[in-house]
Amino acid sequence: VDLGRRHAVDGAERIARHYKFALSAAFRMRPTAPAIIVAEDDFLFSPDFLAYFAAMAPLLERDPTAFVVSAWNDNGLLGKTKDTGRLQRTGFFPGLGWMLSRRLFINELEANWPKQHWDHWLRDPKQHKGRESVFPEVNRDYHAGRKGTFMDDYHHNRYFKFIDYNRNSSLRWGHESSALSSSFGSSP
Repeated sequence: VDLGRRHAVDGAERIARHYKFALSAAFRMRPTAPAIIVAEDDFLFSPDFLAYFAAMAPLLERDPTAFVVSAWNDNGLLGKTKDTGRLQRTGFFPGLGWMLSRRLFINELEANWPKQHWDHWLRDPKQHKGRESVFPEVNRDYHAGRKGTFMDDYHHNRYFKFIDYNRNSSLRWGHESSALSSSFGSSP
């Protein structure tokens, strides 16, 4: 129960508040950071997780059609993905490890942040305004958590158990990777 309010705060409201607080605080504490990477505490990370975001940062900065960059592909199933360098775009916010620009958060999202279900809110066309999320064919993280506000063994096994992620430590991303300009595919 939130003592400053007259009703119990549910999980979705607590999470939305937490995200707004954390994003606002991160940008305040790092006033020159052009973007931040949002990750949860129950992820396993690919060896190139940070290099992937470093390579995608210029794209997020320069491409007005890019909304966020995500490390996650909802359809990145074991045996169904193979090209670790292929990038895709979607109008659906994938979440689960993503990079958000300061410009987008401060100028558009922060003042209007929702009271619940922040991730569903980001999927609304009123927020993404036709801009797309960039994501890899092969995930750069894996959601390993099995217990949480909206997670249990049933949902983990149904939605995450068979997701693959990059484990190749020899893969290298250049800041001006050819992947940025030539390997975008259509959304699955």
